Amino acid sequence: MENDLEKKSKQLSGGMKRRLSVALALTGGSKIIILDEPTSGLDPYNRRTLWELIRKFKENRTIILTTHFMEEADALSDRIAIMNHGKVKCCGSPLFLKNTFGHGYLLTLSKGAKFDEFLFKNDIFNLIKDYRVETNIAAEMQISIPFDTSSRLPELLKNIEDKKGIYGIDGYGIGSPTIEEVFIKYSFNFIFEIV
Repeated sequence: MENDLEKKSKQLSGGMKRRLSVALALTGGSKIIILDEPTSGLDPYNRRTLWELIRKFKENRTIILTTHFMEEADALSDRIAIMNHGKVKCCGSPLFLKNTFGHGYLLTLSKGAKFDEFLFKNDIFNLIKDYRVETNIAAEMQISIPFDTSSRLPELLKNIEDKKGIYGIDGYGIGSPTIEEVFIKYSFNFIFEIV
């Protein structure tokens, strides 16, 4: 904001006004700060810069933050309260919500032209019986693997690597659920609290 020090607040852009409001809230010395979508309308660079500012000033404060950006909620939140129709339905850390409401790890396969779905599903069933096919569209398949079978993941991934030519798999990756996936699946209204 150094380039705009001489401007009045009414002369600032919407993004600059948001940053000014956050700066005022953080420098006021309050122990509880409420931020309503502080990064809305900001470009990715300025959004990340504001995240760093919020992280820097969150020590010894409670910051309540509302946002539509699930990545922001995941990056900034220590606890997330999930609300539905004005009532808190769940409250916990991002990891707690992912483990509780996520269906497990997500294995993503890039299917080749000669993908043998029957053979692949038969082999994966022999290793992990509770898997679930989330999507199987065009050249991509996504499979949900329950958290409680994570001890079998190394064996599964080794099997895929050793047999990817036989299965007709061009590539694969595995990841954990994101807050955005939990949000989309359960369509809750989120209020994020940073402690």
